Amino acid sequence: MKKHLKILCVMAVAVLASAIVMLAACASSFAGTYGLSSISMDLGGMSMDIEVGEEIMGTGIALEADAFSLVVNEDNTWSMSMNFMGEAQTEGGTWRAEGNSLILVDAANAETTATLDGSTLIMSKTIDGMSATITFIKQ
Repeated sequence: MKKHLKILCVMAVAVLASAIVMLAACASSFAGTYGLSSISMDLGGMSMDIEVGEEIMGTGIALEADAFSLVVNEDNTWSMSMNFMGEAQTEGGTWRAEGNSLILVDAANAETTATLDGSTLIMSKTIDGMSATITFIKQ
């Protein structure tokens, strides 16, 4: 009887260890640096879709790849750098994985959900009737 209990305990530990490794592998699949691919915006009736390299609404200014950069760290922290028309800022916080969704939590505990599809990360946010979708590509 003790031998069967011992085998059962070893099997339970092995299953638990496998589950932990699988969860860590899921979380680490988000880790990395993501570069900007495109931005889509709906500004209360006026919408625009801009790919990196394209001109922004006849301004003569092209959307540059470094306008947004997202770094997702293995230690469950993240930072996003924004550099647009001479204005630079960085924000960050913590993250968690839920399936293929990456939940970014900022310093004010506001959450933004992004969805990972292969190497493409899509982040959408709506504020005061205006929405934006930013598409990143894992570098």
